[in-house]
Amino acid sequence: MKYAVSMLIANVSLCGNKTSKTTNASMSDFSTIKVFKVNIHSSKAPPIKEVLWHPPMHGLVKCNTDWASLGNHETSACGAIFIDNNAHFLACFAQKLENETPFIA
Repeated sequence: MKYAVSMLIANVSLCGNKTSKTTNASMSDFSTIKVFKVNIHSSKAPPIKEVLWHPPMHGLVKCNTDWASLGNHETSACGAIFIDNNAHFLACFAQKLENETPFIA
């Protein structure tokens, strides 16, 4: 039995350490991976993009919109926020769109 466990750990370690795939493992998965002596490859942090927002010119209202879709003719949603030239919130909405294409959203 001890030999079988040792062989299992050795083979899993050998196979697991040949991969370069990243992990998003939970703590329990992490503990299991460590028992098998597999090196963990953490995923890289996503790049950070700076986004600058400016209020509209005097007397105008700015409308920022966004949408999301799970796929063609599946659940989609859209939304918008309206801000005046003093950067004061005016109104917003979010709407679920059943059975719509990403183009419609």
